[in-house]
Amino acid sequence: MVRYRGLCPLSTTPGVRTGIKFTKWPRVLSHITPKQQTSFHFAVSIMSQLHTAVAERLQTLLPQRVPEDHEGFSAVAVLLLPTDSGGEIFLIRRAERPTDHWSGHMALPGGRRQASDVDLLETAIRETREETGVELKRELVLGELDDLRSTTPSLPPVVVRPYVFGLHTRPEIIPNHEVAGHIWVNTRELVQSEKVTTVSVRGKQMQVEGFVVASHVIWGMTRRIIKPFLELVNSTGL
Repeated sequence: MVRYRGLCPLSTTPGVRTGIKFTKWPRVLSHITPKQQTSFHFAVSIMSQLHTAVAERLQTLLPQRVPEDHEGFSAVAVLLLPTDSGGEIFLIRRAERPTDHWSGHMALPGGRRQASDVDLLETAIRETREETGVELKRELVLGELDDLRSTTPSLPPVVVRPYVFGLHTRPEIIPNHEVAGHIWVNTRELVQSEKVTTVSVRGKQMQVEGFVVASHVIWGMTRRIIKPFLELVNSTGL
């Protein structure tokens, strides 16, 4: 597929149509061949359809909310990239650190709210930028998912709010010291990879439900976030 610059999703603020807008696109089309123009329109169509369909479904939901005065609030970014074969989402592998309760886990970019964050959306944007170098914008938000509480008594109490962002190109990843690796995974393939598997937690072996991608296991809070989202994305049929 031919990729072009100058495309960005429209705002998904209630009452504003979600989709793709063009920046100086007549000038762009005048400099490419008819065959490339066909690929251009096809690419835009796929992007617009998936982002629009996902945003419309998210806007019909009423996300479950925890009062924001909870001390342990965090926010994460679910990055959705349309492709020829559906969509891809972005996951990081957290670096191995003895002070990190989720050391080495597969995760979504994000982290704890800071006092300087004006809201949780800013938390998701800031943390994603710090961890991966990806600069997200508020107008890229397609919607929000349920707030989720941690369920493991031995871990610090935390509430996570996921924000879904629609991307049109795969960004350059510049990881910081908190990130040991990253992957883009096709949503359809991810659904098919779910099974019961074994993970090591503090030296102990545990049986968990998770998505298994090559040597990576996506389980725990991250699985709880993306499982319903994958069902939503795949329900679009795109």
